[in-house]
Amino acid sequence: MGAAAEGHESIVQLLLDHGADADARSYDNASAMHAATAYGHAGTVRQLLAAGADGLSGMFGIGPFGGGWWDPIKLAANNGDGEILQLLADSGARLVDHDAALYLYRAYAVMGR
Repeated sequence: MGAAAEGHESIVQLLLDHGADADARSYDNASAMHAATAYGHAGTVRQLLAAGADGLSGMFGIGPFGGGWWDPIKLAANNGDGEILQLLADSGARLVDHDAALYLYRAYAVMGR
């Protein structure tokens, strides 16, 4: 997950090539997809999707001071990352939490729709 968070595509690919689970989760349900999305690494998101990672990826908690549960689309929308939003949308991802409308509007604004 650290390689994905840092956008180290060569390391991510090496791990995937040696059998790393593209959908592995941490203790708080975060995945490499969450990490790559949160830090704006579109190339890594693309790699993970190509390796079969779930673009929906579920939600993860970001701690008591972070405020709630986040999925990759919500992270990308909140960050204003149109490229990652498009990659996730093309993979079939959608918002899955209760305040989806707010983030969907942000996503559309970022994507110019």
